[in-house]
Amino acid sequence: MGAAKIDRADHLQVGTLERTYVVLHWLSIRPYARYQARHSNVEGFTFDGNIIGVELLAKQFRPNR
Repeated sequence: MGAAKIDRADHLQVGTLERTYVVLHWLSIRPYARYQARHSNVEGFTFDGNIIGVELLAKQFRPNR
């Protein structure tokens, strides 16, 4: 008994962009975006997606001792 052969070809595209801004020594902002797409010659294996967001990071102030 032989195994079934599928000639599957996928084409993947990915892009990522992010930047961190330090506003104050205790506060930073990081906007980010990601794009991902895969195109396949086999039905059901094609998809695309996007993610965008902003991260705010606040650190607790600790005085020097």
